[in-house]
Amino acid sequence: MAEEDKTIADLEKEYKQLLAKKTAAMREELAEQEKIQAAKLAEEKEQEDKVKFEAAVKSALDKKLEEMKLKPEDGSIVDDVQATNTEKPKLDGEIAFAKKFADSRGIKKFQAYESLVNDYVSTGMNAFIATDSDSGCEDNVDAWEVKDCFASVIWQDVLCRSDFLSKGITVKGLDFKAGCGGLVQIRVINHADPSQDFTSLDPCACMSCVSNAFTTYTLTMKMYGDYKVLCDLDLFTAGDVVKSAVLKSMSEVAQERIDNEIYTNLEANSPTYSEALGAACGGSRGSDGDCCTYTMDLYDKIIDLEADMRAAGYFKGVDPILILSPTVAAYLKYKDGLNIPAYIASSIQMDGLKLAAIGNIKVIESCHANACVTDSSEVQAILIDPSRAIGEAWGKRPEFKTDDDPIECQSQKIVLRMWAAFDVLDTAAIGHIVNP
Repeated sequence: MAEEDKTIADLEKEYKQLLAKKTAAMREELAEQEKIQAAKLAEEKEQEDKVKFEAAVKSALDKKLEEMKLKPEDGSIVDDVQATNTEKPKLDGEIAFAKKFADSRGIKKFQAYESLVNDYVSTGMNAFIATDSDSGCEDNVDAWEVKDCFASVIWQDVLCRSDFLSKGITVKGLDFKAGCGGLVQIRVINHADPSQDFTSLDPCACMSCVSNAFTTYTLTMKMYGDYKVLCDLDLFTAGDVVKSAVLKSMSEVAQERIDNEIYTNLEANSPTYSEALGAACGGSRGSDGDCCTYTMDLYDKIIDLEADMRAAGYFKGVDPILILSPTVAAYLKYKDGLNIPAYIASSIQMDGLKLAAIGNIKVIESCHANACVTDSSEVQAILIDPSRAIGEAWGKRPEFKTDDDPIECQSQKIVLRMWAAFDVLDTAAIGHIVNP
């Protein structure tokens, strides 16, 4: 219903619903504040009672010590009390006071037959040496104790994140169809050389006939699956949070595996276009080191590779995408030996601390890409035409299914399954930058 078509009754109904929600929210907030205030007051009262009790016991102790001439004028405590007092004093009043206070506060371990003062007077400093009050009749209550206290947050273990699915590097819209043998084929026709290319031709002369090559790019469906069994007792004792955490973990692993499949196929491709660095990652360019830093060398190779592929006809209507490790991308973010020339610095675009673009080349820093290494011929960066490089086709998109195990097992199964393909289409649409 358009806003202008609403009646006064409709508007009044919406207002009442909104007001009811707002009132309920305010009530919940007020109740929570009252709960917090009550807890705070109870804590303050408990602390106040504790301070009063300690003050009362200290006062009684000081008074009794003064009466027995055991407290020096400087306020220090006499260590060897028994050496100067052979008769045990009577402290019934202090004992009664301490017992009454302990009973009123529910203190269970107060020993009625001797108070703090009586202990000190009779045994000196030994009274302050801790002992087991239940020696010989210990109760083991471990089974009733909560073993762990958890924060409300749940952390997933560290995993290489998914960078590719949401960045548009695959050719989409190629989903599998039932009955087609688990294959998706894209028809490809070449551009044949013309039979007559602006050369002299006699009148009425016949041109030579040429033919086109008809080929296909093919995607073959593969299955990905993940399987877990959750014990019913675990879900009862630890809570449903276990199941939700497992589902989230399975989902994140599935995304990571898709990205791994994509990068693995990109790297395994035998490139038509490639550039070799002057020195391995982190090194200087050239044997004498007089020319340029690794930063400048890497930048030059990226520009050269893009130029070769564009000259061959790629990147029509789309921007190139460069995939590299954060450890390789780091060299394009700061000077390496020499100052980065202005023509390089002006083309570098950042998203926070991540490399976002080099001119019109979009950059993806991926943990799946090879890290900066010195290994010979190791791929250090991949440049692609995203409209032709790798295809994404689905037969069954990721789906969770749950079912009970046989009744005697008291557990439930969780299965994640997908049928898809992430394969190279046009091999020449993928360029490599490699170590020498």
